[in-house]
Amino acid sequence: GDILIFTRRTGGGFEIWAINPDGGNARSLAQGEGATWAPDGRHIAFSSSRNGRPQLYTMLADGSEQQVLTRDRGEASGPTWSPRPQ
Repeated sequence: GDILIFTRRTGGGFEIWAINPDGGNARSLAQGEGATWAPDGRHIAFSSSRNGRPQLYTMLADGSEQQVLTRDRGEASGPTWSPRPQ
């Protein structure tokens, strides 16, 4: 089914949440922001400052298998997937 993802500001930062289009089943997926769906519909890219500076991560749509992609001394944010080739 369809799932919407969004960023919610919390007392200590930002969290990525998922919710059904009817407003039901709201759930927190990860600490971070700027989430974007992968073309495969199974993965989400996002940025998180959980270890200090913002870095890029991916996870499965249910919030599992979170993996850091960057370990820059600078800040990495605003991930965008390329379109799926036709």
